[in-house]
Amino acid sequence: TVAVVVVVALAAWLFGGRSPAPTVAAKPMAEILAEASRSVGRMQAFELSGNPIATGMAFAVAPGMMATACQGLAPGAQVVVRIGSRDVPARMDVADETLGLCRLAVDGAGSWPLPSGPVPKAGDKVYAVGLSGAGEVQLAEAQVKRVSSEGGRSVVDAGIAIPAGHGGRPLLDAGGRIVAAAVTPTGGGAAVHVVIPQGWSERTPAAGKP
Repeated sequence: TVAVVVVVALAAWLFGGRSPAPTVAAKPMAEILAEASRSVGRMQAFELSGNPIATGMAFAVAPGMMATACQGLAPGAQVVVRIGSRDVPARMDVADETLGLCRLAVDGAGSWPLPSGPVPKAGDKVYAVGLSGAGEVQLAEAQVKRVSSEGGRSVVDAGIAIPAGHGGRPLLDAGGRIVAAAVTPTGGGAAVHVVIPQGWSERTPAAGKP
């Protein structure tokens, strides 16, 4: 009997690939909103002269670290992230050219990072995070239509538009975990939600520092 169990387990490992990601209980939308409100803010970048050069959204991925879309950012830019009523200074730390995402080193923020989730699949419920004109975090419920591979990255089509000024916004699953973020393709065009690989905040992307 033990031998049969071992053979079945080995076959499942060989032919089933990696074990499925652990499931997480769905959270009420109000709970997800409360957690996102502590971790997501408006990002603004300025030249040394003070002229604005980029705007978007940033979200905490680890203590003292946030992520945002790289579009418009440049080395040496002065970055400020407004979370609620707080303005938090930040600097661009690492640029991932493949994903189009930049990591920001921040002081006094990133204390409540959102957990990362597995790659979503068609039919999954997701929440697109947005900001009102007053800077309040909002959620828009959507459903994943498909996940495709484009240019070395996975793109989530949730059938929901990405408004101007919302580059870098996170896409959350039903458990409030980050599964993707909005970026604009390097060559231009409409913004898309790219999947953030597991452990992205803990490693240095191949692109290195800008």
